Amino acid sequence: MKHFVWYFPQHLHFFPKLQRSDWHRFLFALLALTLFTISATATFTWLSLSQMIVNSTEEAPSALPQSAEPTPEPTPDPLAAYGIALLGHGDPGHDGGLLTDSIMVAYVQPREERVTLISLPRDIWVELPLLETDEGLEYKGYKINAAYAIGTDQRQYPNRPKAFTGEAGGGTLAKYAIEQVTGLHIPYFLAVNFSAFETAIDQLGGITVTVPRGFVDDYYPIPGEEENTCDFSEEDIEAITATVSGEQLERAFPCRYERLVFEAGTHTLDGETALKFARSRHSEQSGGDFARAARQQAVVQGIKQQVINLNFIPKIPGLLQTLSWNVTTDIQPSQLEEWIDQSDELQTYPFSQIVLSTQNVLKDGRSGGQYVLLPAEPAAGEYPWLEVHQWIQTEIDSTDL
Repeated sequence: MKHFVWYFPQHLHFFPKLQRSDWHRFLFALLALTLFTISATATFTWLSLSQMIVNSTEEAPSALPQSAEPTPEPTPDPLAAYGIALLGHGDPGHDGGLLTDSIMVAYVQPREERVTLISLPRDIWVELPLLETDEGLEYKGYKINAAYAIGTDQRQYPNRPKAFTGEAGGGTLAKYAIEQVTGLHIPYFLAVNFSAFETAIDQLGGITVTVPRGFVDDYYPIPGEEENTCDFSEEDIEAITATVSGEQLERAFPCRYERLVFEAGTHTLDGETALKFARSRHSEQSGGDFARAARQQAVVQGIKQQVINLNFIPKIPGLLQTLSWNVTTDIQPSQLEEWIDQSDELQTYPFSQIVLSTQNVLKDGRSGGQYVLLPAEPAAGEYPWLEVHQWIQTEIDSTDL
């Protein structure tokens, strides 16, 4: 500041019409303009971020087992573990665009200084409280990937609990479903569509992932080609739809798909390629939701490493501002600021990984004719996921980092 005071008057001759007595007014105006610019920029940033931040209308009912005995309100623990639901869904306007293709929990344990990534397959069958009556809540079964879509659509189940309505309804209902399966406290959610996912990775300059086993997917859907007739006549299409269904019907229209090839090894992926890598599920070598969940975790690990390499955490608010129309979250600016202040510590936390599958705590099932995933050993009573809760906690506690 001293340098400014000394330097500026030496150049008054550049403004011959401005008397020295007027400089006080000039400096005041300049200061006011500077403060206005800063304020306007901060306001613009806040308004941009406010497009993505949503708040629940009221406290949601708990999906976690409740103690029969009343307990006093515990003193808040600043080092208590917490979960962030990470939800990936399609772009707005597409059929099923709000069904969550990717469902993960980043479970952060500040006291233990570690993070566990938990992947949940989209076919897990959960009971959602979609009707509130004088007698209590009534539940309806759905695949877990539908929770966010149901809570976001204000027309469905208009008599559901108020906490599952409004702008935060989708995320709040998804958190409820995830808590039901994992038994973990999930106070936050972050929902990102495909466009935001691609942009974020491109902003990072790409990510590096290791493909342990090469694979080919001949049926990766091409966006916008869902209704392409592939030059079939109406008669041909009628004949095809009358004879095949499901996946066979989809594959009868090859022009709707592209061929993906990922060779084994370490690769740097841009946003578009990373999305394809994370979403691919029709490979004979590495297909299905469980393999896809493992690839999605590899992508998250790649993002984390690139964020650390670039010291990108302080730049996250600016990135979120860019992505604000394609991101929805209930993480408040004050919480985000706190995490950024702790970034030097948080980025040193090691990551462990858990993928729920039929190889550990899930089993194949059917509901209403559709394929679903159920707890392999359901507990009797109101909370069939208790065995899964215990398994997840044991895996978290026993992981050797």
